Amino acid sequence: MDIVRLNDVVVFAKHGASPGERDIEQEFHITLEVGADLEAGSESDTLSDTINYSQLHAQVTKVVKETSYQLLERLGKHVLDEIFQDDRIREATISIKKLRPLKRYNPEIVLRRNNPNFVGL
Repeated sequence: MDIVRLNDVVVFAKHGASPGERDIEQEFHITLEVGADLEAGSESDTLSDTINYSQLHAQVTKVVKETSYQLLERLGKHVLDEIFQDDRIREATISIKKLRPLKRYNPEIVLRRNNPNFVGL
């Protein structure tokens, strides 16, 4: 299986369970790894034959920016649900890190899921 990876996508958004966390935007770093067969694109050199990483980036950014959840786990699930609309994606791993420079730690969650919509051979 082949991989498309987006490293360190930075989005400012409002997520968090503690009082005040969703009042102002905070910095989030997201890494998304998508497993799929990229052979068709390797042969054809045609964007529609592969997983478009610009489209993945737009989906990730939109979900993170336009939603507001208490838990990073729920946010990660929502992002995966969105990208799994592409039935060529077999599986994905997302990590979401909340930067908290004044608190001296950066919480991070990692979710690994198989795509229930995958249509493979």
